[in-house]
Amino acid sequence: MVKLMVVADEFKGKNEAKTEKATLGITGMHCNSCAMLIEGSLQDAAGVSSASVDFKASRAVVVYDTSKTNSANLVKLVRDMGYVVSIK
Repeated sequence: MVKLMVVADEFKGKNEAKTEKATLGITGMHCNSCAMLIEGSLQDAAGVSSASVDFKASRAVVVYDTSKTNSANLVKLVRDMGYVVSIK
């Protein structure tokens, strides 16, 4: 039992994902449905653990695994949907 705990402690941190939070400014949303579409696309993107889009504030907050994606990929995803995006 102790041996298993030691092995687990040795690998602790090696398998933990490093996450970052990106705040994206988004221009061109016309309604809350636009925000919902963007939010769904971000949530479905590889490496994203959470995404929240605020229509009134014209921004998205995205938490992602840096080993699977980066902020540039998130910006490209939203730009490819037809919106103007900046990192805040």
